[in-house]
Amino acid sequence: MVDKSAFATTIEIKNFYLEDIKQYQMGGVIITSHCPTCNTAADWGEGDNDYLSYPKGNAEEEIQFYCGDCEEHFYETFRFNFTPTITRVGNKRMEP
Repeated sequence: MVDKSAFATTIEIKNFYLEDIKQYQMGGVIITSHCPTCNTAADWGEGDNDYLSYPKGNAEEEIQFYCGDCEEHFYETFRFNFTPTITRVGNKRMEP
């Protein structure tokens, strides 16, 4: 009998960067904030221009909101935590 634990696959993630992503749209994610001037609710995530520009994973990102009532732009700061998930889907033997 072969001890299969000796052949276990190990994966080590030392650094995780999103540097190559220029625009990251998070489909289905809507963030609602309130205008600091008139307290009207404003959403981010539904428009074509609602994306993270050159996102830095696990770092603070400044999101711009627009209030349609008083026509003001305002900003909120959020931290988006990205965690890579690696799933083994199979393996096969190399032919000699």
